[in-house]
Amino acid sequence: MIKNYFKSAAAAMLLAAGSKAQVATLYTFSQQSSVYTSITGGTVFGTTSSDDEVFVDPSITGGGFTGTGVGIPIGFTFMFNNNLYNRIAIQNNGYISFGHSSLSPAVDINTGFAGGISVASTAPAIKQDRVVPFGRDLQAQTGASIRVETIGSVPTRTCVVQWTNYRKFNATGDSYNFQVRLMETTNIVEVAYGTFSNNATSGTAEVGIRGNSNTDFNNRIVNTTNPWNASIPGTANNSAATVNNTLVPASGQSYKWTPAQCSGSFSNLTAIASPTLVCPNYGGTVSVLGTSTLSGITYTWYESDQSAVGNWTLVSGAEAPFFNTPTLVTTHWYQAQVTCINSASSGTTSSAEIQVAGTTTSSVPYFEGFENIPVANVLPNCSWFATGLGTSFQTYIASNTGNRIPRSGNNFAAYTAPTATNFVYTNGIQMEPGITYSAALWYATDFAGSNNWTNLTILIGNAQNVASQVSVTATSPAISGNYKLLSGLFTVPSSGLYYMAIRATGGTAGAPYLMIDDISITIPCTPESGNSPTVTAQGAAQTACFGQPFAVSANGADVYSWSDNSSGSSTVVTPGSLGTNTFVVAGTRTLTGCSSTAAVLVTVFAPPVLNVQANPPVVCQGKSVVLTASGANQYNWSSGGSTSQIVVTPANSTNFVVVGTATNNCTASASVSVTVLPLPSIDGSATRTFICVGESTQLMGSNGDTYIWTASKNSNLLQGGTVTINPSSSDNYTVTGTGSNGCQNTDMVTIVVDECNGIAKTASAAKLNVYPNPTAGEFVIEGLSAGVVEVSDLSGRILLAREVSGPVFRLNISEFSNGVYSVKVGTSVIKLVKE
Repeated sequence: MIKNYFKSAAAAMLLAAGSKAQVATLYTFSQQSSVYTSITGGTVFGTTSSDDEVFVDPSITGGGFTGTGVGIPIGFTFMFNNNLYNRIAIQNNGYISFGHSSLSPAVDINTGFAGGISVASTAPAIKQDRVVPFGRDLQAQTGASIRVETIGSVPTRTCVVQWTNYRKFNATGDSYNFQVRLMETTNIVEVAYGTFSNNATSGTAEVGIRGNSNTDFNNRIVNTTNPWNASIPGTANNSAATVNNTLVPASGQSYKWTPAQCSGSFSNLTAIASPTLVCPNYGGTVSVLGTSTLSGITYTWYESDQSAVGNWTLVSGAEAPFFNTPTLVTTHWYQAQVTCINSASSGTTSSAEIQVAGTTTSSVPYFEGFENIPVANVLPNCSWFATGLGTSFQTYIASNTGNRIPRSGNNFAAYTAPTATNFVYTNGIQMEPGITYSAALWYATDFAGSNNWTNLTILIGNAQNVASQVSVTATSPAISGNYKLLSGLFTVPSSGLYYMAIRATGGTAGAPYLMIDDISITIPCTPESGNSPTVTAQGAAQTACFGQPFAVSANGADVYSWSDNSSGSSTVVTPGSLGTNTFVVAGTRTLTGCSSTAAVLVTVFAPPVLNVQANPPVVCQGKSVVLTASGANQYNWSSGGSTSQIVVTPANSTNFVVVGTATNNCTASASVSVTVLPLPSIDGSATRTFICVGESTQLMGSNGDTYIWTASKNSNLLQGGTVTINPSSSDNYTVTGTGSNGCQNTDMVTIVVDECNGIAKTASAAKLNVYPNPTAGEFVIEGLSAGVVEVSDLSGRILLAREVSGPVFRLNISEFSNGVYSVKVGTSVIKLVKE
């Protein structure tokens, strides 16, 4: 950072300290008589003919009519109205005003005005605080002088401002002698009067102290009722003290204004630093927080370059609530011992730290509009450098006179003419070979069109010196009026930090200022820069079908982004509309960040519009369905088949898909669902499956809703879940049952009808006994002799043969179906019914 920054920081503290001060209530007034002691040393200001002049510079003792300047040193830091001051300005007309060396200008006092308290001022509030011992239109005369001297020793010095042998304007016979006395540590303000003579003409003067405006005052009234040794408080800012040939202050008469004084002990003292981060070889300001609102306090500062707890070293001469540190190259800590004179109590503040900033570097893109500088005449960071900073090169935080205005924002910089060739350098900016950079700035002169600014040049180099810099672009002369752009392209030979320099050369006459703003180094993506890649793109074919993927690819760049939000040098896109589709790819060169585009054009055809139907769409299990498709040229069914119509017999509900291909080779698919209903599980039964001729039996169906019975030997139909039949011969009966979903299933029942005239078929069978008959499976034959038992069906096919050896024999035909069988033993045949 820059030294002026810290002066402004101290000024900010001064302003903050007095933001709520009021001299009307802050000070206690007293009046007394003592001995008037004239000073004879110090600096003498003015001449015997001084009139309406001000004194604002110790090197110009003759005075003048310019109300601003560096100020006359007080000799110590004096607190007035809770503001800290070390400079004063003197008005010939009987008063002083306060200022500080950190302010620019340090002091600002009214010129050509008498009064002192009531007169308004255009100066900043911090510079309007005044002490008025005898404010009116005064004039020097033979033997007159204004003298300033600081007397005494630390910490009880006194700054004395003394008017000697002054008179009312154009009066004769007057001799006014008076002083302002400013007392160190206690911060008491005293005005004292010496020999005072007045001619027969009476007059008035304003006497008192004034704050940040003419409505904040603590003044006195003097009249015949209330003489100089018994003055009373003023009621208006222009309340007056009267003088005439008998009403004058006695020599030694004085008025004192005493501010609130310290008493008791201190606790929780805090030291603060501003700023807390500085550039190498610059300093900051440290201050005690809070105690500056009281008088009667002494301060002793200590510093450490080790840590916040010491080792501590005394800072010589630092005896105020704040001080500006010396220049720093390493981090330092500061603390103050604060002592109350009245109670002799003291305390130590916490430590305040000021760090030293490191090197600042940047990367491209780089922009600087000076918007982050805190105060005028500082650079953006510690790594910037400027020749003639604060004089021939200045920075601003607001518009200024002479058409000094920013291009954007509030802040900007300017060269001041007349000037030699001056440079300002940015901090280091990382740059790479193989890239074309653009350096640019905006500049403006005044609106007169003067050509005294003979050259403005942008340069780039690897160091902050003239020898390392190479010109990028220039304008000669720099004539602009309104802001103009100056820019140029450049490359660097190798990777590293480079510094942009701005060189301005001005003459002595013409435009006094050359403003610059909005400095930048960027990577342009213009055709002439060569920073953009050359991107090409192609597709696998030039035609595609709507909604179907299409392969595309690109080359020439490092990173690719397609218009459908996909990425990569190769990708698959899907056309979204019929006709010509354009797929755009943006290719980016990683080194520069620049992009170019290319496009792939694809003609997109419509797919066929398929229609597919099932007839019927709902069938019972085992039934067939006709599927029919239309709208395409060729078909391919998921169940097999390549014609427009196929027949299917699905076992279960099925979704059939057909892919249709149009004459343009685009395809589409469609589907149709066939619902397959389950068959009912029909069961047929009979109360008796073997009956004799003339007997009846009942046929019964189950698991259905309705039933129809048919016989194999006749076409009669019987309906009902239970029907009675009286067949004359054996027959098979089929039951067809219909379920709740309308689907049908069948079952069959066999009824055997016999003449039942006897079961023996031969005479020899009469000796045999077969039981039980009918049987469920096992039966017994009695009356046998040795031989073979054969069981055959009605067709004569022998199903079982067993050799017997006794009169009783058991057989089991439970695995046989129900029906009528023949049991043959020798020549005997017996019919056996299994049920």
